[in-house]
Formats: sequence, structure tokens, C-alpha cells
Amino acid sequence: MASAGPHRTHNNATSQSLQGQIASKDSKIQELRRNITQLTEENAELKEDKRSLREYNDHLKKDFENLRRDLERERDENAKLRRHITEESKEDEGTSRQVKELRSQVQSLIAAQEQAPEGPSSHDERVVVVVYLFPFHSLLPTPLILSLRSRSEQSLMILLRSTAFNGDAILISVKRGTLW
Repeated sequence: MASAGPHRTHNNATSQSLQGQIASKDSKIQELRRNITQLTEENAELKEDKRSLREYNDHLKKDFENLRRDLERERDENAKLRRHITEESKEDEGTSRQVKELRSQVQSLIAAQEQAPEGPSSHDERVVVVVYLFPFHSLLPTPLILSLRSRSEQSLMILLRSTAFNGDAILISVKRGTLW
């Protein structure tokens, strides 16, 4: 029995050492399981984040495509507006030339009337006539303010009525007042 005692003690020590190793391994296994659980949760969160980012990226791509379409549409509209403005400025140049021609004709008529001998109607009063010229595409009238004899006013009206400006391109309104 004396020989059985040290062997048993050795077995006990080995058994305790093995149990200590098993407990240590169990502790490591539990720690690894906790780490695996934590990593699995983090992985699931990352997958959810990835899915959310993919959805957001798709949304941004759609927004970008919509903005690109809007930009193209705006460019097209701007090009149309530029063409329209160019066409209108050409028309305005033509109308402006016509207004200048009318002014020249009116001024020459006034000069001729003013230089004409007064004749039997020497008592003609002087009047102020304002002629408003409305070019076809213009929002603002072009006023032509004239001071002339009342008999010249009739000649002016005949000239204005006989002058052609591309159909109805010019509307003429006359306001009459006495000069003091």
C-alpha cells in the first residue's frame, strides 16, 4: 500500500492539473463564444449598415439622374430662350429703324409746315402733340413729343395713318394739349 499512495497522489495531482486545464479551457471557450456572439451581432449590424448604405447610394444615384435630366431640360429651355431673345432683338432692331424713319418723316413734315407761309389761318394756335409709338414686341412705348401749329397737326395725323409698320406692329396714340 505504501506503493499505492504516491501513485494515487500523483494521479490526484494529474487529475487536478487536468481539471484546472479543463476549467481554463472552458473559460476560454466561454470567452470565445462571447466573442463569436459579439462578432455575429456586429456582423449583422454591418450587414444592415451595408444594406442601408446601398439603398442610400441607389437613392443618390436616382437623385443624380433626376438632377442631370433637370439640368438638360434647363439647358434646352435656356437655348430656346436665347434663340427667342435673338429673334426678338432682330425684330426690335427692325422696329427701331421704322420708329426712326417715322420720327424723321414727322420732323421733316413739321419743318416744312413751320416754314410754310402762314396764309389765311394765321391765327393757328401752337399745340403740343405726344405720339406714343408701341413697337410690336416692346413693353414700353416710345414717346415722340412735338410742338406744332394746329394746322400741322392734321398733316401729322395723315402721315401717321398712312405709314405702314408690318401690319399692326405699331399702335399710335395721340394726346393733344395747348402750349402755354
